[in-house]
Amino acid sequence: MHLPPVHHWVHRWAVASQQRSRRNAMVAATVLTQRRAESREVEDYLAARAVRRPATDVPVVTAASR
Repeated sequence: MHLPPVHHWVHRWAVASQQRSRRNAMVAATVLTQRRAESREVEDYLAARAVRRPATDVPVVTAASR
Protein backbone atom coordinates (compact mmCIF):
# COMPACT_ATOMS: atom_id res chain seq x y z
CA MET A 1 0.00 0.00 0.00
CA HIS A 2 1.42 3.33 -1.06
CA LEU A 3 0.75 6.34 1.19
CA PRO A 4 1.02 9.86 -0.18
CA PRO A 5 3.86 11.96 1.19
CA VAL A 6 3.24 13.83 4.41
CA HIS A 7 3.06 17.22 2.68
CA HIS A 8 -0.09 16.06 0.84
CA TRP A 9 -1.77 15.23 4.16
CA VAL A 10 -0.67 18.54 5.63
CA HIS A 11 -1.88 20.46 2.58
CA ARG A 12 -5.30 18.75 2.66
CA TRP A 13 -5.60 19.42 6.39
CA ALA A 14 -4.66 23.09 5.95
CA VAL A 15 -7.19 23.59 3.15
CA ALA A 16 -9.98 21.82 5.05
CA SER A 17 -9.18 23.80 8.21
CA GLN A 18 -9.25 27.09 6.32
CA GLN A 19 -12.57 26.19 4.69
CA ARG A 20 -14.11 25.36 8.08
CA SER A 21 -12.82 28.63 9.49
CA ARG A 22 -14.25 30.57 6.55
CA ARG A 23 -17.62 28.86 6.97
CA ASN A 24 -17.68 29.62 10.70
CA ALA A 25 -16.87 33.27 9.99
CA MET A 26 -19.68 33.52 7.43
CA VAL A 27 -22.17 31.96 9.86
CA ALA A 28 -21.07 34.35 12.62
CA ALA A 29 -21.35 37.35 10.29
CA THR A 30 -24.85 36.27 9.27
CA VAL A 31 -25.95 35.95 12.90
CA LEU A 32 -24.50 39.35 13.77
CA THR A 33 -26.22 40.94 10.76
CA GLN A 34 -29.56 39.46 11.84
CA ARG A 35 -29.09 40.70 15.40
CA ARG A 36 -28.17 44.17 14.15
CA ALA A 37 -31.31 44.28 12.00
CA GLU A 38 -33.47 43.16 14.93
CA SER A 39 -31.87 45.77 17.18
CA ARG A 40 -32.60 48.49 14.63
CA GLU A 41 -36.20 47.33 14.35
CA VAL A 42 -36.59 47.59 18.13
CA GLU A 43 -34.96 51.03 18.17
CA ASP A 44 -37.26 52.22 15.37
CA TYR A 45 -40.31 50.84 17.17
CA LEU A 46 -39.37 52.48 20.46
CA ALA A 47 -38.59 55.76 18.74
CA ALA A 48 -41.97 55.71 17.02
CA ARG A 49 -43.71 54.95 20.32
CA ALA A 50 -41.86 57.80 22.05
CA VAL A 51 -43.04 60.30 19.43
CA ARG A 52 -46.68 59.28 19.88
CA ARG A 53 -46.66 59.71 23.67
CA PRO A 54 -48.60 62.74 24.85
CA ALA A 55 -46.52 65.49 26.38
CA THR A 56 -48.56 65.25 29.61
CA ASP A 57 -46.99 61.83 30.35
CA VAL A 58 -43.57 63.42 30.65
CA PRO A 59 -42.85 64.95 34.05
CA VAL A 60 -41.74 68.55 33.93
CA VAL A 61 -38.78 69.33 36.13
CA THR A 62 -38.38 72.96 37.11
CA ALA A 63 -36.03 74.70 39.44
CA ALA A 64 -38.87 75.13 41.94
CA SER A 65 -39.73 71.41 41.99
CA ARG A 66 -36.20 70.29 42.88
